[in-house]
Amino acid sequence: MGREFTNALQQTPLWHYANRVYLPNKELLLAWQNDNSAQVNDIIAIVYALQQGLTLPAFWWQGDRHARLRRLIERTRRHRQGLDGALKRNALAFELMLEGLDIQLLQYRLVPAEREAIDLVGHYALFLGVEKGALAPLIDTLLRVPDPDCT
Repeated sequence: MGREFTNALQQTPLWHYANRVYLPNKELLLAWQNDNSAQVNDIIAIVYALQQGLTLPAFWWQGDRHARLRRLIERTRRHRQGLDGALKRNALAFELMLEGLDIQLLQYRLVPAEREAIDLVGHYALFLGVEKGALAPLIDTLLRVPDPDCT
């Protein structure tokens, strides 16, 4: 499965975008994950969708596949925190593989914005239980990450 999975992931535009956006904004994204139970992949997918003229269906995070996968990611993350050495590295590798699957599911759900018009930022803020204005600065920061293909 490893090679096929890696090849499929490398063909996923959202994966490439996530890799470009995550590192320079890691602390900010993880703060939202830790403080507001946000999913880093959701935030990155929202910004990607806004930049590409795409959207996600309402309540995308509640689909059965997504919900089960995200519960597994969360359990893996919690378990990894209690490990050391090689076990911790292996758990992190597994967690990253699961995150890659999550990105692929998000990519699959992206549709042209004209097919389904929802306020992604407002909708996700409501889900997190925060004001849209609280999430907007993070979204704006990510929207300003330069695109190396446009330089």
